[in-house]
Amino acid sequence: MAKVKTSIYLLKPGIKHPEECVGPKKDVSRYETGDGGIVFYRRSVERTPQWLTSFFPCLAELDELKTTSASAVYVLPVDTEDGIRRFALPFGYGRTLLDDSCYVERFGLKTLLNIIEDGSIRKITRTTIAGNALKTAEQLPKRSPIGDFGIDIECDLLNGVTAALPEDSPLSGNASGSDALSVGVPSDLKLLPDLLKTIYGCYTSDGYKAKFPWVDNIAAVKSRATVEKLNELAVNKITEHSPDVWMAVPDIVEWEHIAGFKIPGLQELCQDIVIDDFLASLANPLEEFDQLKSKKIAAISSDNGEAIASWPASRCLYGEIESEGMKYCINGGRWYQVEKNFAERIETAYQNCEVLGLSFPECKEGMREGDYNAALAASDKERYALMDAKNIPYGGGQSRIELCDVLSEDGRFIHIKKYSGSAVLSHLFNQGYVSTMLVKSDAAFRDKASKLLSEANPSFASALGPESVKEVVFGIITKDNVDRPRLPFFSKVTLDAVRSNLLAMGAKVSVKAIHLSEG
Repeated sequence: MAKVKTSIYLLKPGIKHPEECVGPKKDVSRYETGDGGIVFYRRSVERTPQWLTSFFPCLAELDELKTTSASAVYVLPVDTEDGIRRFALPFGYGRTLLDDSCYVERFGLKTLLNIIEDGSIRKITRTTIAGNALKTAEQLPKRSPIGDFGIDIECDLLNGVTAALPEDSPLSGNASGSDALSVGVPSDLKLLPDLLKTIYGCYTSDGYKAKFPWVDNIAAVKSRATVEKLNELAVNKITEHSPDVWMAVPDIVEWEHIAGFKIPGLQELCQDIVIDDFLASLANPLEEFDQLKSKKIAAISSDNGEAIASWPASRCLYGEIESEGMKYCINGGRWYQVEKNFAERIETAYQNCEVLGLSFPECKEGMREGDYNAALAASDKERYALMDAKNIPYGGGQSRIELCDVLSEDGRFIHIKKYSGSAVLSHLFNQGYVSTMLVKSDAAFRDKASKLLSEANPSFASALGPESVKEVVFGIITKDNVDRPRLPFFSKVTLDAVRSNLLAMGAKVSVKAIHLSEG
């Protein structure tokens, strides 16, 4: 029997009436199929393509060059082991008719992972969470295990998978799983209920946890209702001045070229992006999350006073919130649900990371990172060498590696960054890892670094060797008066991975909060 490739969505249990999944759209009609199913469709309208009117206006009136877009969604109730569940199958442009909050997120992904073998994967899509949410699609020329795609099981969110289905599967061919399951289905409507019942049985299985136990660690929150609830909780936390939610620069910036940050409603530039300044800038008290979306914060250049970057205030938001027993994180304005055991393991690992006991000078407000690094090195000239901005060419092209910001004579490689969002701090931790790896493994890199070191501080007589890295210190400049820096959750994830690798290379790892004094 002929098969039609379509996407299958599982509607949430709260959807009691089929009409709820398409919303109150006046231009949507319905047709009952007689088996309990309903087809919702939008009447097609002829349109003249824009390229036709732009380039060939003389042909714009020809009927044979007009386009139409058919849109339909078939909603079918199925008697499953958990009672009646409804499925939605869009056709044509029918996906645009579905309300985003009506279907179960990651239904297709979980179903497919329960069916396939690990070595049958053809393509994946993923988002690197512990950074700036880089989205990547990767495809291999032959069926492969997921490990061949280079996915980081702690830092990457698996969004979708395309794989070849096994021969003994109730489905056949290739299938893709994300929120929907995209697969070939028989064109006979009478066969659909049994097939959907089988698919639902695959979805409810936990078999995927044996093959892919890390998949549930992190999940993007896509439900509009859940996002709205979390946004409301975030607003409450902000107005209560709770430490659970805070603001930070969301992207990597060149602090040496930043004069400050302009928040509309404030006369003076702010030296950092913090919630108290944002609240002070509002004409009316913060009551809705849209107030965060509508206000833009700009980074102002110290060279010409122009804005060199800007973000909605919501993009500068970070924090961790618990709701109904689940842990959620907001990272650069995006919400993620974190599996409880994974969150506890990451937090335990961070608490086990040593805090450096040495005393560092305070960072005075208005100091740039480079100024502070110079002040730290000058605080004990016999002990420290300033290595900030002394970049070492490596790997050809424009690649430059910084050994560290400050090096102590007893082998502490100190990397310092002003507190920022997870993208910035994750970049800092990875810098420490790359530098240590090159010192340990590359003699040519050590020779170049040794030359710069002798120029920075001639009292460092001995050249760098593979065992020179005794300890990697990550110093975070923060207004918090604490010893252990407060980090966004996904920065803790990156630090956990980096720390494990550094310890395996024989280097200690510690963190240090550097107090940013006010006034």
